[in-house]
Amino acid sequence: MLKIILNSLPFSYIRGKGCLYIDKTPYLEKLIKSDSTAFFLSRPRRFGKSLLISTLESVFNGEADLFDGLRLNRSNYDFSAYPTLAFDLSSCPSDTPSRLEYTIYNQIVKQAKNKFDITVNDVKEYPATVLTKLTKALKKATGQPTVILVDEYDAPIIAQTDDIPAARLNIKVLHGFYSAIKALNQKGFIRFAFITGVSKFSMTSIFSGANDFIDISENEEFANICGITRDEFEANLTTPLTEIFTEGLFASSGYPDFTSFRDALISMYDGYSWNGVDRVFNPYSLLRAISALKLDRYWYASGTPSFLVKFIKSEPTEALKFDNITMSKDSLNAQIVENLSLTPLLYQTGYLTLTSPLSGDSYDLKMPNLEVRKAYESFAISTVLADKLGNLSDFAFLLIKAFDEPNAAALKDLLTKIVRNLPLTPSELNERTFHLALCVILNVVGINKIDSERIVEYMVDAELKPGRLDLFFKLNKDRKGILIELKCLKFDQTKSEDAINKSFGTLLSNGEKQMEKYYPQLLEEVEEVQGFSMVVSWGRGVEVKIGEKRVREPK
Repeated sequence: MLKIILNSLPFSYIRGKGCLYIDKTPYLEKLIKSDSTAFFLSRPRRFGKSLLISTLESVFNGEADLFDGLRLNRSNYDFSAYPTLAFDLSSCPSDTPSRLEYTIYNQIVKQAKNKFDITVNDVKEYPATVLTKLTKALKKATGQPTVILVDEYDAPIIAQTDDIPAARLNIKVLHGFYSAIKALNQKGFIRFAFITGVSKFSMTSIFSGANDFIDISENEEFANICGITRDEFEANLTTPLTEIFTEGLFASSGYPDFTSFRDALISMYDGYSWNGVDRVFNPYSLLRAISALKLDRYWYASGTPSFLVKFIKSEPTEALKFDNITMSKDSLNAQIVENLSLTPLLYQTGYLTLTSPLSGDSYDLKMPNLEVRKAYESFAISTVLADKLGNLSDFAFLLIKAFDEPNAAALKDLLTKIVRNLPLTPSELNERTFHLALCVILNVVGINKIDSERIVEYMVDAELKPGRLDLFFKLNKDRKGILIELKCLKFDQTKSEDAINKSFGTLLSNGEKQMEKYYPQLLEEVEEVQGFSMVVSWGRGVEVKIGEKRVREPK
């Protein structure tokens, strides 16, 4: 039976309990046997950075029995034990530099006492001073250099992105800590150092004072050090999942066989890349979907970084560019905390990924998969429009009411308000963006349950037998459906009023003709369907034509 650990537990626990572990030791072997001794890795949250840190801790603690059957064990690595210090900065208080400094200091002092029975202290409680004392004491006591592992190095900085002076003070604390590691490394007191984080802040000593650290974040050799590749999926999950489907245990999943379930997992969670070639699954979402027999937005629901809201509001046009993004390598990777921008943050936090290898000095970016696309598009549009349209619940209620009556004049006013408040130029406004904006607003009805008996369910860009409809949503209370066929008209100031009206009329009629194809299939799901043909123009707003209401014929 497949045993999957869903919590963030150490390598020793996972291996000790015989749970699923994707063997990443080939990558660790390359690092450990390298001529270099200090490395940095950036990956989004929930991508296995902490598990890498705990795996390295077991390696350098000499716990060879935990690696039975894994690549590192088969390579005749000797598993020599080294004094190892592991730090987790994700839980460090960041509100004041003194509290941050003391917490790091305390982590050093406690490990010295609990792991090595060594007492170290410093009157001023400086982490750099006490770390230097400890590593020298360990070298004297064991004859071995120290291993230093730091997880989430940037957490105290990210937590203060709304307060730049506070962020600068935290950077100063971290600068001293990492500079001490650099100095110890240069003097031979460090066997191996590995630091992880989400972002790259060029003002921290990772990229200045501690520039001995080799950044492997987009290194070709280590692109798949986190996440689950297709090959790893096949080797570790295909056989047990196939057996589960064969035994009928996945009947509740809604998928007829393993192949269809696997294909859905690939669309939903695969697609991340840090070299533009190899793709990996999000491990957090993938393993939860397998455990729950259900696809959902697990990674997104586990916590969207709150600081992204600030940058989406300050860069709304950039926030609504979902694909075909190009950015220079320098801009993408090394940001200054005083001058952060949205696109690099979206890349570093996992909302964008590389689509191709580095070309010249630039990267091409896109959203990696359906989970991220659906979650981020809704998140970004709702964040952008919330300030423009006021209370989205109230706005959504008025919109549903106008569709339900139906009231063409009210619809024109409400939909025009959406168009005019989307921070897009005429060339950027397209049907998909408007679909998404409309869906986000309508979805508020379902989320907030304005009327618990009238929850909206919707389909957007849905594939039907006759073709691909634009938007269809159901009002469950009445078993009623609303069908929308949407066209975009590029506004041309050189055209006369009559010519523009004629273009609107032609597109409205085309929309009506397309809806004719969808009515029969939709009436299998609801009692009646009301059609709306719409034309959106950035310059003119929205024109709405109410189509014929179709009612299901009695059998």
